[in-house]
Amino acid sequence: MAKLSDADVQSSLEKFTEWELEEGRTLKRQYQFDDYLVGIDFVRQVANQAEAKDHHPHIVIDYKKVTVKWTSWDEGGITEKDLSLAKYCDELYGVK
Repeated sequence: MAKLSDADVQSSLEKFTEWELEEGRTLKRQYQFDDYLVGIDFVRQVANQAEAKDHHPHIVIDYKKVTVKWTSWDEGGITEKDLSLAKYCDELYGVK
């Protein structure tokens, strides 16, 4: 899957308002949970989806906060696959 242009990434960020662009090539978002184990369950579900799509994020668990980063290393930036999985994370979290 081809790397998106900078303009396409910026346009997409308008729809993904909680996501930020890190170093021009990574989508990053932090999720806050009321309970540690709810956050762990979120990570498990993201991990299962990532494995099914063969596209794995960088995930940091910090007690009740989970940070997810998506990028396509082989393409050198953000692709449609990253956007699709960012959307999956938001839907899983309950963002419409």
